[in-house]
Amino acid sequence: MKLNLFAAIPEIFMVAMILFILMVEAFSSDSKKSRVTVLSIITLVITFVLQVSIYTIGTIQVVFNNMFILDSMAQGMKLVTYIIGIVTILYVKQYVHDTKMLKGEFYIIFLFSIFGMQVMISANNMLILYVGLELLSLALYGMVALRREEVKATEAAMKFFILGALASGLLLYGISFIYGATGHLELENIFKAMYQSAGLN
Repeated sequence: MKLNLFAAIPEIFMVAMILFILMVEAFSSDSKKSRVTVLSIITLVITFVLQVSIYTIGTIQVVFNNMFILDSMAQGMKLVTYIIGIVTILYVKQYVHDTKMLKGEFYIIFLFSIFGMQVMISANNMLILYVGLELLSLALYGMVALRREEVKATEAAMKFFILGALASGLLLYGISFIYGATGHLELENIFKAMYQSAGLN
């Protein structure tokens, strides 16, 4: 079977850049941590360009056995997410510097959260939707707890994690009900089964 990953090129590039930035941050001195900020912005800009270049308006692209979809709605939401991500990095740059947070870790975790959003946006399967949600949630837990010397930050992260774990359990419980009722995990097939059970065409 031929594996076509064309629709997921931006996500693959982002993961590769996250790993690269992680290595750069690990072997950089404190005086050169600012390069991580620049690399993060460059990553989002290039990913934005890749996203625009791979998509033709009006087409629907699916990969990973129809679990990952790229259509007009997903394309638009991803482009908006990249733009907001770039603006956010520029906006929080001074705050991260003033509070003396772990600069490299902050931007790496932030990129992971963006990646989780992209997975959720293109999810065409309930399990992929859950994976994207967990990628986003785990990144947010880390960002909340990044100021580990602050008691309030640690407490907030712990509360966030407990509530997130509870919500994830309830989500999986709901997904199991949907699968039991429809016999499908793909969103399109779930909608078709719902219409058929309601007597709609």
